Amino acid sequence: MATNNFKPFATAANANVVSQADWEARPALLSGFTSGKAASAEVNKAIRQASFIAAALAQYTANKSGQDVLDDADLNGFIAKMTTAFGKDFQALDATLTALAGLATGANKLPYFTGTDTAAQTDLTQIGRDVIGQTTLANLLTYLGLGALQSSYTDTAGLVAKNGGWGVGVTADKMTGTMAALNVSRFDYFAPSDNIGPYPGQWAGGISFANSGSTGWQICGASLGSIPDFSVRIKTGQTTFSNWYKLYHTGFKPTSSDISGLGTAATKNVGTGSGQIPDMSSFTSGTGWASLPGGTIIQWGIAASGQIGDPQTINFPVPFTNYSTVQLVASYDNAGASAAPYSFAAQPISNTQFKLLNSTSSSAVIYARWIAIGR
Repeated sequence: MATNNFKPFATAANANVVSQADWEARPALLSGFTSGKAASAEVNKAIRQASFIAAALAQYTANKSGQDVLDDADLNGFIAKMTTAFGKDFQALDATLTALAGLATGANKLPYFTGTDTAAQTDLTQIGRDVIGQTTLANLLTYLGLGALQSSYTDTAGLVAKNGGWGVGVTADKMTGTMAALNVSRFDYFAPSDNIGPYPGQWAGGISFANSGSTGWQICGASLGSIPDFSVRIKTGQTTFSNWYKLYHTGFKPTSSDISGLGTAATKNVGTGSGQIPDMSSFTSGTGWASLPGGTIIQWGIAASGQIGDPQTINFPVPFTNYSTVQLVASYDNAGASAAPYSFAAQPISNTQFKLLNSTSSSAVIYARWIAIGR
């Protein structure tokens, strides 16, 4: 047993100490002993209380640490022993435990860590407790309704296949031409030895879905190279399937032979170049004008013409790019008038204007309808 040099003072039953009640009533308890002689019973009381606590702490340290507590004035040594002693009964201050202690616990709560020494709580439902409570993998699968794991790729008993095989809820037909019962969806797989489906002799996996006795669909995929390949077919009757058809995607585009029956439009690009198909954005228009994909502009309007020697200058609704390409004609705006019809002359003078002249020398206002075509 470890040695403890610190002993309590005046602990006998008949020790010369004042009673506790007298001690608590003495002024010296607050001011200390002042001038004059202190009664021995008072001094003994003060020494006993201090020595009792010191002896108890020293004895606890010796008992728990297993080390001697000596009256050698080694303060730091005693602190080290005392720390060892406390470590036997108390957990050292720890940030992780402090984070957990800071949670407001409640029923059906599960603590978890959100970061280093930070914690929170989440709900723990009955289902979660049931899952945690399963003692074996088989029990867990049964609880989840998945059945037992199978080690074979070719299991068709309706159980789960492991090692990468398809088969969650498979049935034994494996896309042989019939479909599962109504309102059923399932995964299917083919082994090379099955030699069925759109990829005979290949590993392949598929999905089947039936939503009535005579309708449904199946999708099958295989890795025939570095790019995945998919095919689809639909159920057209109680036991009749359509042919398998390829599904195109960004990595598997149709070839020219695949689209040969679609006509030449299927091979044309959209644009305004030679051999291209223009889209609607290539056609623009406004009040009195329209632009075609090749750059041709058609413009029209009604304008007052000028008499001989005084042609009127008219603005085009929009500028042409090259007025030398413009073909411009004009006709009388009131063909039903009693007066003889007039003739007109029109000439583009810039990308933005043209001149309009009638065949009379009259100052009367004569309107003409005009149309201009150019680039």
